[in-house]
Amino acid sequence: MITINDIKKFKPKFEFLIGIDSDGTVFDSMNIKHSHCFIDPLISIYKLKKVSLQSEQMWKEINLYSINRGINRFEALIIFFEKLKLLNFEAISDYSYPNLKPIKYLRDLNIPLTDKNLKKLKKKIDKDEYLDINKAISWSLAVNEKVENLAKHIPLISGASQTINYLSKHADIIVVSNTPFTALYKDWSNYNIKDVASMICSQETGSKIDIMEAATKEKYDKSKVLMIGDSPSDYYAARKNDISFFPIIPGKEDISWRFLQSKALSSFFSFEYKNNYEKKKIIEFESAINAKLNNNILKFQ
Repeated sequence: MITINDIKKFKPKFEFLIGIDSDGTVFDSMNIKHSHCFIDPLISIYKLKKVSLQSEQMWKEINLYSINRGINRFEALIIFFEKLKLLNFEAISDYSYPNLKPIKYLRDLNIPLTDKNLKKLKKKIDKDEYLDINKAISWSLAVNEKVENLAKHIPLISGASQTINYLSKHADIIVVSNTPFTALYKDWSNYNIKDVASMICSQETGSKIDIMEAATKEKYDKSKVLMIGDSPSDYYAARKNDISFFPIIPGKEDISWRFLQSKALSSFFSFEYKNNYEKKKIIEFESAINAKLNNNILKFQ
């Protein structure tokens, strides 16, 4: 697994650097993962079977079609239960509203939320009074297991592989993802595109903001760095590091890759992308996620 120190030691081969997200950007996986990997354990562990349809719809709205797309999973869990509480489903289901304080504790932990770390934490606090934190940990572990088992079934987005192979001849490429390393590595290996990436940076590596900072600092001119992604976390990784951002528009992923290859890349390599396309593409991205992007970077770190 790649660490922040590994990134700092990386020596560029090209003048240009491209950071590329994975889920929802290269792989058509966001809807699949949130429909099965996240929701199934959520309904089972929190006893939401009687309101499963409403729960699934709400989870998808939060994680696919809002400014919260791509946020920390525990932040998403908190938002989910805050919204669920307003609907008063406790009267018609077996679930009881969880204490959100321990889930906020998990959200704010300054450690990678790997299986190893979560299992160690669960063992350390495995007592009845910590039921809500253990539920959240169990849910996260179940999500990771389902994601790993799903890896071989995730399709590539049309146009992504061809464009990435083209980019690898002109720029250094790093994968910048919140997906656990094992699943991420499988995704990129299954389609023989892992070798075009200089580094595959996962959930365990750190935040996207920190990854891009370590990758760019004292190595590349900021005008020669581009972040490609489908969520606000990718946008903020670019903004925080003063680099360009190209959005893969949710619902228009293949069209986005075609536009990137046919128009945006030539503009980027000639230092005209920011003036010609970036603002328009971000407005289109905001429309797709029904939100106005602002400076609320904290939840994506």
